Amino acid sequence: MGAWGHRAFDNDEAGDWGSEMEMRGWEAVSSAVRAVSALPDDEYLELTEASWAIAAAEVVAAAEDGDTSNLPEEVRAALAELGRMPDESMIAEAQKAVARVLEQSELKELWQESDYYDQWREDVEALAARLR
Repeated sequence: MGAWGHRAFDNDEAGDWGSEMEMRGWEAVSSAVRAVSALPDDEYLELTEASWAIAAAEVVAAAEDGDTSNLPEEVRAALAELGRMPDESMIAEAQKAVARVLEQSELKELWQESDYYDQWREDVEALAARLR
């Protein structure tokens, strides 16, 4: 994983997804969180899908509470242009996706192998709290 920090958009996968979100809007957000929330419990959650889900959940949380400080400028601008808030079902899907990443995912495993696991986990748990 190419990462330069422990926040949601501080890795190559999330950066790539941010470009997708700029082009496809809420469709990209919905697709990213549903891909993870719908995954069976016994199926392995790969790095890319987990990273995309966390980034998408960050967009959902920002749309819900107005705190865009964790979003890159391009994603912040794309969110401002979307013009509508996510519905309750998207928020629930984002909550479920974040919980799944924290429970069992390649992203979690990679962070556990680093010196920054505690910071990463705190950020993801704070994201989960924002979605409640």
